[in-house]
Amino acid sequence: MSNPEEMGVIAKSEKLITLYSHPSHHLTTKCLAVAKASKANVEFVDIEKTKLTGTVWKELAEMLGVKVDDIIAKNHPAFLDKYGKDVSLTEESAIKFLQHDSIVLAHPIAVRGEKAIQATNSNDIMKLHKPDSKDAKLP
Repeated sequence: MSNPEEMGVIAKSEKLITLYSHPSHHLTTKCLAVAKASKANVEFVDIEKTKLTGTVWKELAEMLGVKVDDIIAKNHPAFLDKYGKDVSLTEESAIKFLQHDSIVLAHPIAVRGEKAIQATNSNDIMKLHKPDSKDAKLP
């Protein structure tokens, strides 16, 4: 049996690509299209409508190997209006900000199995495709 401390709240399946993104992010539609080109099922989590818990934000950051503060677009007007430039947030402050102003998520985050990536361009989603989907056609 697994150690409860090692168990996360994010569903992790090799048969599923989950995309966490704000619907207005310029990469959301493109990332979804690339994900659907794989043989995996695709789930879109609209972070504007689905308020993620602090635990989920923390787990996503840990899967990416970064701090929660690092997944925030610090050049976004909503961030600049509240904090200004050159500010580093505590983990708790970063989580609360993402929960209330999800539009500041810097890049869509995609998860497949134990692997997570930040999509800085839509082709980054290809990193989650399995060898059996090498014939996947890009839209």
